[in-house]
Order: sequence, then structure tokens, then C-alpha cells
Amino acid sequence: MNFMVFAVLVAATTAIIAIGLALLPTLSPNGVVLGVRVPANQADNPAVHSALTGYRRAMITVGVIATCVAFVGSAYPPTAIAVPAGLLFGFAAAYSTQRQHLLRAKEDQGWFDGLHTAVSGRVARTQQEPSPVLAWALVLCSTAVTGLSALVVASRWDEIPAEFPTHYGPSFEPDAWAAKSVASVFSLSLVNVAVIVLLAFFAWLITSGRVSRRADRTEDGLRRDIEAQHVGLRAAAVLTFVVVTGLAALQVVMPLPQFHDLLAPVTVAMLTLTTVCVIGLVASLVRVRVSSRQHAFATGAVESPDNDEHYKWGMFYYNRDDPAVIVDKRTGVGVDFNYATWQGQAFLAVTLATLVGGLVFAFAL
Repeated sequence: MNFMVFAVLVAATTAIIAIGLALLPTLSPNGVVLGVRVPANQADNPAVHSALTGYRRAMITVGVIATCVAFVGSAYPPTAIAVPAGLLFGFAAAYSTQRQHLLRAKEDQGWFDGLHTAVSGRVARTQQEPSPVLAWALVLCSTAVTGLSALVVASRWDEIPAEFPTHYGPSFEPDAWAAKSVASVFSLSLVNVAVIVLLAFFAWLITSGRVSRRADRTEDGLRRDIEAQHVGLRAAAVLTFVVVTGLAALQVVMPLPQFHDLLAPVTVAMLTLTTVCVIGLVASLVRVRVSSRQHAFATGAVESPDNDEHYKWGMFYYNRDDPAVIVDKRTGVGVDFNYATWQGQAFLAVTLATLVGGLVFAFAL
């Protein structure tokens, strides 16, 4: 029974990731389709519809296959690498193929020829910007929960055996153990601290006005993007709190033998709530983006300039002449680096090193 629940949760998680990738064009700023700058008067162009339809069909197909593989192969460790790799490869193939179709149509038909564009900016925050209170409150709550779980474990240090299970299989039977030490016992608390610090960092970036807007640089576009950023921040804060609370519960359950019977219900509850939160996050962002597009079309907003040349693969901002370090994401919602700066290149190097190190560690096991 536990194995079936685990398999269903793994398959559901895979399906949600695939759906999120399929909805990625909807989550992007106005006037950006598959990483290509598209003016409003070309939104109904057959080339745009064809590219979006082809991309979504491909991602749905890849998602269905990946979900089935995840469900059937959830008991086999290699599946944990094969499924995400398959989703990533399918996304890259669908995205790059349809993006090239759009770029050719844009160049052949001269979508920006003679089109009036404008650039706007802000020198100060406005009173109309959303409040970040909820996000910061959840950062504090997550910190408190993490601290409480660590205190509970520390107060029962003598009850922890010299060797305790650190990993469980699909049937919630232990399959890996570690010697008792501060690092092994409090590993989940350390993960929680890293997650909380990351959330706090992005909350600070978004609410401090340090993010330079480059995807849509009109005044109306700036306002809509700020709204989407704050909606995403609030939803991400809720998701982080759920994940941190689940890991805090596991922090108590895993090293203390008297609580091992609670492992399965705690894990299932955490994964279920996380899945629900991810669905809510995607739904809220889709709602905001769709609403902003409808408003832009209704008001006939001025176009932002075409700046495709400053984006690598339509995703990564690279402009040596721009001093901005942190910019808004062009594909999806969030923040990213200007990869022409040393900070962006350092972030990229650390990210690649982490990914390679994780893969090497996984295969070494």
C-alpha cells in the first residue's frame, strides 16, 4: 500500500512538472512567446499559434510518457535521473524547434518594421506596489519551525542510536544508515536553513526594487511584471513554509526510533501538500499573466522595443553594455542574472558545478 501511494505521488509530481513546462509560454511576460519578442499586433499571427500549439503538443506527449515511466519505475533508483532528464530533453527540443520557426517568421515578415516603441522606468517605489508582509512573515515562521524541530532533537540527543536510518525506499523501509554525528542528525535542518536563506534572498531582491526590468520595459509592463513577481513571491513563500514544515517533522521522526512509525504519514502529507501548493502557485501565476494580457490588449499599450539580440536562446540575458546585474526572467516568472557580468558568470559556474557534482555523487552511489 505504501509503495502504491509513493508511486502515485511520484507520477503526480512528474505530471505537474510537465504541465508547468507546457504552460511556460503563458507564464512569460507580455509580448514574449517562446523566448521571442512578439508585438501585440502579431499575437494572432498564424506562425505564433502554430509555434505555441506545436510546443504544447510536444510537452503534453513528453509529459504523458514521463508520468507513465515515473509510475512504473518509481521503485528503481535510475528512474529518478532518467525521468527529469527526459523532461528536460523534451522541453529543450520542443522549445528550440518552435522558437526557430517564430524567429524565421518574424524576420521574413518584419514584425517590428515601422512600429512605434517606448521605454519607461522608475526611480522610486510607488504606494500601489503589493505588500511583501506575508512573504516575510512566512520566512519568520519557517525559521521558527526549523529551530523548534532542531531543539526537540537536541533535547533527546541521548535517545538517538549510534547508527540510524537516513534514507527510506518506496515501501518506507530503511535502505541507508549513518553514524550519529551533528552533521548527519541535523542534515534536514541544514537543508531547511538553505531553503529559507534562498527565499529570503529572493524576497529581498523583489521587494527592494533592485531587479532591473528588461523583458517588458513599458510603464504598464513594469506594473504588471511587479504584480506577477509579488504573486509569485507570496505563493513561493507558502510553498516554502509547507516544505520546511514537512522537513522539520522528518527531522524529528528520522533519528528518533520512537517516532519511526510516523515516517510514512508525514512523508505522504508533505508530498501531497507540496503538490497542492505547486498547483496553486502555477494557477495563480497563470491567472495574473492572462489578466495582464487582456488588460494590455484592451488599453492598446505602447510596445516595448525588440531586444532579442540580448538574450541567449531567448532565455538568458547577456548584455555587456548594461550595468544591471539582476534582471527579470524573460521565460517564466522570477529573477535572473545579466550573464555578461561577473556575478552572473559566477552564479552560472556554481550552478553547473553543483549539477555535475550531484550527478557524480548519484552515480557513485
